[in-house]
Amino acid sequence: MTKIGIVTDSTADLPTAVTSRYGIQVIPLTVELNGDQYLDRVTISNAEFYDRLSHLAELPRTSLPKPELFTEAYQRLVDDGCEVIYSLHISAELSGTVNAARLIAQSFKAADVRVWDSRTATIGLGFLTQLLAERVEAGATPEACDAFLEEAIQKLKIYFLLDSLDNLEKGGRIGKAGYLVGSILNIKPILILSDGVISVHKKMRGSNKDRVIKELTDAVMADIDPSKPVYIVAGYNNDLQSAEQFIHALQKRLPAADPDYLELGAVVTTHIGLGAYGAGFFQTER
Repeated sequence: MTKIGIVTDSTADLPTAVTSRYGIQVIPLTVELNGDQYLDRVTISNAEFYDRLSHLAELPRTSLPKPELFTEAYQRLVDDGCEVIYSLHISAELSGTVNAARLIAQSFKAADVRVWDSRTATIGLGFLTQLLAERVEAGATPEACDAFLEEAIQKLKIYFLLDSLDNLEKGGRIGKAGYLVGSILNIKPILILSDGVISVHKKMRGSNKDRVIKELTDAVMADIDPSKPVYIVAGYNNDLQSAEQFIHALQKRLPAADPDYLELGAVVTTHIGLGAYGAGFFQTER
């Protein structure tokens, strides 16, 4: 049986318990705070980053992983006997990480390295990576893994809410028009990450929490067929309570939903700001 290894990057926001269990290699991106550089989820904790971000006047900077980190991760898996390596990364629309992985993979001859643009980020990327790892553990072939990823990436969506669009606009991850509508007119948007791109799904005037959570729940349910199995994951940064309130509202309408919660790391939080929560999901027969 072909031994399969898995690599992802730190924007997957997977907890150490998951990456350790499945032997997933995580390539850290870098975040810069006041001139000091930190490896995402390695040399700065999420809690420390949240605290420091709330006191910064200037948005932190993020940068791609160093090329040797990809080579080292691939080699560790080869040394462990892996013949095929899946390298799953944040959408190319949001970061150059996947393109960096492709460049390294082209020259890495010790294994069949299959680089995938997840067309998503954070909880979506983490979710795909964990589900792939579960399939590999269960004995899935590379062909079955390819089929799973192709279908899941096509169907996966993330709906989420932010306290502010400022970080997304400053980082160029959302269009200027969408930013102005959210900031000037006091409209709180539900955002969607689908097919690699962040866009505004719905605009709501005001910020009543119960109404906002209902609208977010409605958005998710509109894309789900309750009669079919659903894969779902929740995400948040410094507001677990709101994330739990949202998931409880969702479970009233979708009792089968029992998602894991992933905490967003420094790189992702840099670009979306604090106060974020939402859910990633897809439905597939595989």
